[in-house]
Amino acid sequence: MNRLSAILIIFSSLFGSFSFSAEAEKPILSVEIRIQGVPQEGKARIDGRYMVTPEKTILLPGIGVINIDGLASDVVAKKLREAFIKADIFTDPTFSVVFDTVGSIALVGFVRKPGIKPFKPGITIFQAITEAGGVNEFGSIRHVILMRGKTAQIYDLNKLENQQIELQVDDYIEVQEKRFL
Repeated sequence: MNRLSAILIIFSSLFGSFSFSAEAEKPILSVEIRIQGVPQEGKARIDGRYMVTPEKTILLPGIGVINIDGLASDVVAKKLREAFIKADIFTDPTFSVVFDTVGSIALVGFVRKPGIKPFKPGITIFQAITEAGGVNEFGSIRHVILMRGKTAQIYDLNKLENQQIELQVDDYIEVQEKRFL
């Protein structure tokens, strides 16, 4: 018996059983879902990143709430396939599911590519909007709402100091419509 095995046996006898894993379990914060074998309009409606609720569920168009608690990504893919077939939405869909344990941010409103985006440590509010294609022709860079937890603040991103605000996991950014006089 090598020294490490002896230490693990002693540790286990003192503190009870434990599991040893090379990859620590991390909470799933969002799920990236891709669908194949369906018409393009169905693909466009389903493909994307979905936030995982504290109850470990996701909300899918046409299906509703799907519980993913404790399931592997391949099992979730099978569950999605069965749900869409049972609901008579698609006849032979194939799903690809990737769990995100890093976190996400939401970009909505008048940006060119709104949606749930993967969180990148150090990303600023201005960088996130730029990565979402920038503000569209109806959006105002002067009226950007950052919602963090239960607080919301409006920022004018024409001001350099506001452009440098670093985002956090689960931040929600809404670019508001231009105000025409």
